[in-house]
Amino acid sequence: MNKIKVLIVDDDSYMHMLFKKIFQEEYFKSRYALNGEVALGMYEKEKPDLIILDMMLPILPGYLVLRRIRRNYGDTDTKIIVSTSLASKSDIVACTRLGIQGYIVKPFDFKEIRKRILKMYSLDEIQVSPSPPPEENLEPLKPVPGEIIKDHIADFMAGELSKKQAAIKILSISKAEKLDLPSMPQIVFKIQEAMERREASAKYLAEILTTDQGLCTKLIGLSNSAYYRGGRECATVEDAIMRVGLDETKELAFVLSNRGLYAMKDARFENDLSELFRHSVACGVVSRLLAEQLREENTYESFTFGILHDIGKLLLVKIFSEIYMEDEGVDLDIIRKLTLKLHNHTGSIFVASMGFPKKTSQIVLHHDNLSLPLLPEETQLAIVMAANLLVRKLGYGEPLADGYDMFDTDACRHVDIKPDILAVAEKRIDTYFNILGAMA
Repeated sequence: MNKIKVLIVDDDSYMHMLFKKIFQEEYFKSRYALNGEVALGMYEKEKPDLIILDMMLPILPGYLVLRRIRRNYGDTDTKIIVSTSLASKSDIVACTRLGIQGYIVKPFDFKEIRKRILKMYSLDEIQVSPSPPPEENLEPLKPVPGEIIKDHIADFMAGELSKKQAAIKILSISKAEKLDLPSMPQIVFKIQEAMERREASAKYLAEILTTDQGLCTKLIGLSNSAYYRGGRECATVEDAIMRVGLDETKELAFVLSNRGLYAMKDARFENDLSELFRHSVACGVVSRLLAEQLREENTYESFTFGILHDIGKLLLVKIFSEIYMEDEGVDLDIIRKLTLKLHNHTGSIFVASMGFPKKTSQIVLHHDNLSLPLLPEETQLAIVMAANLLVRKLGYGEPLADGYDMFDTDACRHVDIKPDILAVAEKRIDTYFNILGAMA
């Protein structure tokens, strides 16, 4: 049979690796593009049968690529499936009017997409003949995923892999084998969409939060607590949002929705993740404080960047915990050092694959690279860098070296913070954790 020609358009090369698992070579001939302009050139040259088109692309957005294919080229035959992370109804309606065969919202289940694609072309899964069971005393034919990851770690430590290469290999195997990776709750992406829509009302946010009854109960309880007590009792989520405040509600919902990601099966790492959660929340709170002082328009965005900056550590602790679960003699200090070395690239690749804005990925990648020259427009990165240093100074996370002057860094100079910020930040963090305690 003639192979089906597929063009995958996504600016994240890691996503290309994952799509390769769907479009197996037995049926498909796949090509990949990292931006909209290249995608159109490949479309003209390859004339694909199917295009998987991400909406958030550099140079030329996905919507314009779709419109040019349908209108400028008059092509109504090529099947196009759009891929997006923050899909609003209006976006989907606009794409549907131009003629698409479907859409997928990140983060998505690759097995389900595979089934949809195969069904679209009336194809069956390729059946691989089972191998005979291994004889006694012989090694299994299929390598154990954990052992493969350990091999990649050994290659990294020997200098044969870069940090980025090691992160890509570890994440790709972990995802393929469904190791204990955290999965962002869908409500997080709905809240993220509400953040993008600055005109979002309390009613709009209430509609999102009502999908999580536990969250609603906690929010209403908080609005009636000593922190926010008003003249009358709040009985609805919308009332609670009005009292607590729109932006603060988004923040609290974001934190509480993600709190479960820091749960740990392995007692050896429980304290690590508990401290990581406290550090991340403290960094979010101080990032918002710095954004307010700089009169940034979207302080919730700064809060989100602060919360997510160390997500690579969360990922790696969970992966390493699983692959070293049976290895009681493993040196935990080595695991922690590996986590520290690889967390930037791992976290950056992960948030990109989950569909967060590209700026998030860059902040996760560079948040502790204090030697990086900061451009005038990189205020958000400077905010998270400075917040990360500040909360470490206050005892949240790895302590700063004795005598280290955090205020003599480009990041702190960029956001123009002075030593008296420490007392204000400490009070803000204490208040925030007290509020979270009131919602427990």
